[in-house]
Amino acid sequence: MENQSEFKYDVYISFRRNDQNNEWIKEFVSRLNSELKSLSRYEINILYDARDNDSISGALVFIPVLSTGYCNKEEETWQEFIRFKQLCSQDNIGLNLKLSDYITVSRILPVKINPLPIEDVRLLEAELEGQLRSVEFIFDIIEGVIRPLQAKDDGFGYGDILYQSQITKTANYIIQIIQAYRMIKGIEIATAPLMVGTDPSVPPNVVYLAWTANDCRRIRDELAHVLQKAGMLVLPAIDCPVDDASLKEKIHEAMQKARCTIHIMGNEAGKKLDTEDVYLSLYQINEAKKLLESNKDFRLFIWNASSSLHTAQSPEQKQIIVNIRNNLVQNMVFTNVPSPVQLVDDIRALLSVKKKIDEIGEAYNVVFMFNFLDEDDAGEIIEMLSDVLKVDPLVIGEDPTVDYGPVSVKYIKNSKLAVIFFREASAWAIPYVQQIWKMMGGASSATPIFLIGDNSNDENIGKIFKAPKVYSKIVSRNLIPIEIKALYDTIVEEQ
Repeated sequence: MENQSEFKYDVYISFRRNDQNNEWIKEFVSRLNSELKSLSRYEINILYDARDNDSISGALVFIPVLSTGYCNKEEETWQEFIRFKQLCSQDNIGLNLKLSDYITVSRILPVKINPLPIEDVRLLEAELEGQLRSVEFIFDIIEGVIRPLQAKDDGFGYGDILYQSQITKTANYIIQIIQAYRMIKGIEIATAPLMVGTDPSVPPNVVYLAWTANDCRRIRDELAHVLQKAGMLVLPAIDCPVDDASLKEKIHEAMQKARCTIHIMGNEAGKKLDTEDVYLSLYQINEAKKLLESNKDFRLFIWNASSSLHTAQSPEQKQIIVNIRNNLVQNMVFTNVPSPVQLVDDIRALLSVKKKIDEIGEAYNVVFMFNFLDEDDAGEIIEMLSDVLKVDPLVIGEDPTVDYGPVSVKYIKNSKLAVIFFREASAWAIPYVQQIWKMMGGASSATPIFLIGDNSNDENIGKIFKAPKVYSKIVSRNLIPIEIKALYDTIVEEQ
């Protein structure tokens, strides 16, 4: 951190010393450093190979790597944990930092590499005053195999959120803590924009994303990421408490701040509350239904994501879903959409009143359309393409009050070539190109459409749409501007 800070280190990492953990930590620190450099404009320094009180006292953020035995009170690691917490109580900023009326972040950011016994979780929750927000690095995709998640696991299995996604989440959490500290100290924030909900001049669109059964926890992570990229603030921002009283309190507290709730249904029924004979999933739905009765503008969304899982549905969960569908009420939506991107698009549309866009003026060579999830990647391509063509960019989904179907048609009619680009948003791109093709008149359209995807995402392989006046390709990023220019030249020559 810059010399304006009273701390010598930004991050101190505490971990149990053994051969396995040492190797895991080295890779973790290396990857985390790289991610922080890409996200922050100033240097964020990490200390992980020291064992002294001076090092701990000189750190703003404390990351305990929670492996088996870390919370043993006789372990040196647990003594480090307690020492850092005591230091926080003695300095002038404390343990929990307030980012806004909606968000409080703890300076202790646990990273889990092994499942924890419930008594360890209770201990952590008590020490962190109910603000346990951890990042999970646990590989458990193969039945009977549980070990720390590694970089080599990326791309394994069924497209689950794996190592790099968790590294990115850890880096973002660290930056949030640093931002909160800088806000408290009145230091200019020289990094990425503050997270949604921290700017008092912009009221956030708050979403309650329900805690789920274990089989849906990675889907919940992915959906939370998409919601945040769509400009929504996701609550609760902490791990699911293990004790019923705290759990109910956190559910009520977060729902009261939300405009809608989202509940993911998978193939497992999940946990039951100890104090009541009800599954956690149904308890949260019932609490949301109470808000539906008292607030006509409140919305409740239930996403049946069971088709994206690779396990059999339990009899208990089948009955839960049947009961939910048989008891739908006004402003309660049950959906089977296949991806988080489509779900978020639907939610944004239902939460907003659509408006018309002004008439398009100047003509362009190419209209370049892309989903808001791909904004950064699209920006790089547009910059290169603009050197040789007049490009009109159109971000789809950026403003939820806009009906993008008619808007896209207006832009396309004002250009010689329509490009629909995707990297992360293939689940959006294929249905969208089909919709736009039909709206443009199909084979009779005067403007060709070029659907082009970035092949750096393995999920894009084979994602094409074949129809008259539609061209489809999946190529490497550096070839995309060249492919667009080549097709544009061909179209101009044929006219």
